Amino acid sequence: MSRLQEVKKVTKEWLSENINILKQENISLEVLIDNENCLRILLETKDKMGEILVEEPSFAPYKNFKFQI
Repeated sequence: MSRLQEVKKVTKEWLSENINILKQENISLEVLIDNENCLRILLETKDKMGEILVEEPSFAPYKNFKFQI
C-alpha cells in the first residue's frame, strides 16, 4: 500500500470514528472526490466551511494531507 493510500485510509477511519461528533456539531460532510489519486471532503456548517484534501502534493509545505478552513 502506498503512503498516499495509507493516509487516505487513516483519514476515512478517523472520520468514521468521529462522525457522531460532526453530527452533534451540525457539521455536514460531503465526499467530493474519492479515487486512487485523491480524497477531497467538504465540511460545512451554517456559517463555516472547511475542506480535507489528501493527494500527492505538486508544490506544498504539507505532505499528502491538507485541512483548509
